[in-house]
Amino acid sequence: MSVIRGSIWWDVRIASNNKHLWLWINPGMHNADMIEIYSTQFQHIRNIKFGEPILYWFRRGISFAMTDNCVASINRRPQNNGQVVQINIFSLDMKLIKSQDLGTCTDLVQIRTDGMTRFFVTTGQTIIHMVMARGKKDIIDLSYVGNSIAVLNSKRFVVGDSNQDVELVQLLT
Repeated sequence: MSVIRGSIWWDVRIASNNKHLWLWINPGMHNADMIEIYSTQFQHIRNIKFGEPILYWFRRGISFAMTDNCVASINRRPQNNGQVVQINIFSLDMKLIKSQDLGTCTDLVQIRTDGMTRFFVTTGQTIIHMVMARGKKDIIDLSYVGNSIAVLNSKRFVVGDSNQDVELVQLLT
């Protein structure tokens, strides 16, 4: 068994693609946050230290996911007595590709990817946002509230709420 041990980790978020494992170390803790990139065999490749070139909105992210070509984070922000979820998509070199408000949300939001080109964002509501890195955004209606998501493959994913319901969603395209 391989282990990556961190000496200054208070919090860590993890995302991966077919080649790399990204560890977002100490998210939200300015001057202590960074991304450590490893191979899928746990060999350290490089660090991305946050600073001015890394946009504020990525650093405010609460969840992130990646494909072989890009990485996306989501954050919430207050607006009109509620909260709005925003997606920020970057190249793997952390150059901004797209930033877009997706709409209202609750505190329970999450992002996942099909590993190819699409990001799926839960909002704590009965919809899922499907966002392409360089293209369109679609809304997928759910039968139940979606708080968490697991992508099974490019055509199917599972959405759960905070109670007892889990819904299997089959994409037609």
